[in-house]
Amino acid sequence: MENSRAFEKLLHGMNLASDDLWIGDVDGAITTLGEAASGINLEEMVTLAKRVRKMRVSLTSQARDSGTPEHLIPQWRAARISEALEKEGIEREHAVLATLAIRYDKLRMTLEQQLELYPRTKVFKNSQYKYTIMSSPPEFEVRAILLSPARKPNTGDLKNALEKLGLTPSEPIESDQSIVIRAYSNNEYVVVMMEQYTVQVQVILRKPLGERVMEITKAILSVKRDNA
Repeated sequence: MENSRAFEKLLHGMNLASDDLWIGDVDGAITTLGEAASGINLEEMVTLAKRVRKMRVSLTSQARDSGTPEHLIPQWRAARISEALEKEGIEREHAVLATLAIRYDKLRMTLEQQLELYPRTKVFKNSQYKYTIMSSPPEFEVRAILLSPARKPNTGDLKNALEKLGLTPSEPIESDQSIVIRAYSNNEYVVVMMEQYTVQVQVILRKPLGERVMEITKAILSVKRDNA
């Protein structure tokens, strides 16, 4: 696979895995990382990254020996790294991909350890989102990520959904990329934060009922978002 394409694929996969981690889906993050690394010889990349690291350490030492001020060492090293790579027969793009592979490998190992140590989080899906519900009664937190790019929902539709739940919504606080709206009743207080790719819902119940949390969650995440 071409180095630039492999880099983009690996970086995109790591970003998606970070989204999975935000909602607590470690299984999903590991699967995403595995798919991103397909077709890339990670063992070879990690070995190469260690070679590049030794080169950078050597250049740093040379910079200090030459009396270069500490704050100017990164620029001194950057001016000489291409020549050093060429002497070692390493393509610059290959070195960049190898450096990213080190980050990937550390993230993968961390996730696999988490999977062994912590219980799995139950993950739910609907047509637009993948989401989890974290409970610490009487407080509950819902975290959701979009399955595909979409625009913000209409604030009127969001308010209607909250009203149908028997809640009184406040006026939304809206920007180009986000919506924040609060709603309440005699028994509950809800805060909805919608951004371009994520939704976070905080629910506080006077009488903690998991069924009510799920009802609120489904209603909010069912509000239509047009494709981006």
